[in-house]
Amino acid sequence: MEELSKVSVLIGTYNRASLLSRCLDSVFAQSYKNIEVIVINDKSTDNTIEVLEKYKKRYPTRFKYINNKTNRGIAYNSNLAFSNSSGEYVALIGDDDEWYNQKKIAMQIDVFRKNEKLGIVSTYWNDIKNKQVVNQHKPTINSDPLCQILKGNGVYCGSTVLVSKIAWELVNGFDEKLRRGTDSELFRSIIKKRFKTQIIPVSSTNVFIDDHFRMTPVNSYVLQKKALNANLYLLSKYFFDYLKYPSALFVRVLNIIKLYYKLIITVIKR
Repeated sequence: MEELSKVSVLIGTYNRASLLSRCLDSVFAQSYKNIEVIVINDKSTDNTIEVLEKYKKRYPTRFKYINNKTNRGIAYNSNLAFSNSSGEYVALIGDDDEWYNQKKIAMQIDVFRKNEKLGIVSTYWNDIKNKQVVNQHKPTINSDPLCQILKGNGVYCGSTVLVSKIAWELVNGFDEKLRRGTDSELFRSIIKKRFKTQIIPVSSTNVFIDDHFRMTPVNSYVLQKKALNANLYLLSKYFFDYLKYPSALFVRVLNIIKLYYKLIITVIKR
């Protein structure tokens, strides 16, 4: 019998003890069983450690967690989790999201087996608000994925992707200079290295977008400033790529202008 490739599931968590069990239960409910889970507790002040201890006792050989001494953020946590992983493939999932399709990982591994040039395999996903599906995301990849993702994202959701370890290591994982859109930047850097990517036309994941679950409300000054700084950083980082793709440059610059405007309006209203 062919040995199953190991999948490392990386999760960062901060003060979401009441939601974390839903996420972890959905991971361990996957039909694909050669999974290890690494959780980085980003200095939570609630009872997160109690939740993590429960899963450590339940899955002693498949689950581990690390407690940060200071709050470090998504990019750092993802890289730290990866450095403590041993899988040939890496899956990401938000601590407040869930994989409701129990065949998600099995389907993605099957796709990887058929094409060794793949770096990312993703799926469709749902946005959930007030326990209702408010949006069903069914993205497609166009003929030039790099141009497509230079414009932004919306093609890949962090909680749906499976990434090859080779691709992750080649781009050195998450860019820790970025404070917003960190998972999108991981996918962008992998695509820039000319790895192939594929989306399975099946929904697998529920992403919960309720504002009261978010650490920072969507329309807050802090989040808008982070988004603006992230866009400026990406424009600088991929400047020569943007020169090759004027349509992507136009979209990115337009987005920066809109963010500047929103930030000014937010400041005026404060």
